[in-house]
Amino acid sequence: MGVTAEQLLAFAAPLEGEQWTTLVRPVPFRYLVTADRIEFISESGAVHPAPRAEVAAFCDEFNRSGSFTPGDYSSAIDCPWIWYKSYLLALIQRFVREQSSRATMTDIEKARRLFREAGLAFPTIPEGLAVQLKEQSRWLFSTREIDMSPYNLQHCVHEVDGTDVEDYAVLSHSGHGANSYAIQYYLVYGPLRMFLHLGWGGVYMDADAAAGNIRQCFSLADQIVPAAMTVGRLGAGDRLTVVGADFYGSYWLAPEQSRQKESRDSKGPAEILAEVLHWLTSPQKGNN
Repeated sequence: MGVTAEQLLAFAAPLEGEQWTTLVRPVPFRYLVTADRIEFISESGAVHPAPRAEVAAFCDEFNRSGSFTPGDYSSAIDCPWIWYKSYLLALIQRFVREQSSRATMTDIEKARRLFREAGLAFPTIPEGLAVQLKEQSRWLFSTREIDMSPYNLQHCVHEVDGTDVEDYAVLSHSGHGANSYAIQYYLVYGPLRMFLHLGWGGVYMDADAAAGNIRQCFSLADQIVPAAMTVGRLGAGDRLTVVGADFYGSYWLAPEQSRQKESRDSKGPAEILAEVLHWLTSPQKGNN
């Protein structure tokens, strides 16, 4: 027998806001359920969102293991729907363990673990920026202060047009509604302006396919970054802009191109990234 994310969310919704007590100890979290996530609220009031895709990854893992780890809340047997409650309590227990261990982790380590537990690849952020990465909320890591949601892709892209912006990295998950959720990886680094906005976490998305697309795009991005720094295609003052977005179109602009030549066609983010990598590493000079 297994439980899906949809079943778990449906079970959890009528019980949201309850302060549960097990045979061992009180559960130090309350939670709220929306159409696409569970939000755990700690005793301090901190909110820890678990998107549907993360809940689904947990359910898959728990379905395979079929057991709890020592010290969890599996002794809570006061609910007739014990199977579902066991899953929910195990998910809460993960957050309890995470809360206690996060105090000793660097923010980049927190981000890596968050992505790993959600079944997602993690990009290789340049070392100088990686050490500056700060957790601003559970799914928002940035080297600078954030005054606009990273979901607003065009704001971030237009910000670097014709202006000098200090190097930065942003790694986040955000969205709205039932299906408009994406992973954002934005990197302004030397001559490179790369903005990846990759669908993941929506109610109707294929979680495995979305994770595979993110893995492929991050792999290509990891090759583009050092190539942009070392190959010699980009000279002093040059700017290479790369936009890979599942919802808003993908394109790239070589240094000699203006935004007037921007073309958003049917190519996906991975295809655009592959073009950029080929252009950077090709021995022949040319345009995209």
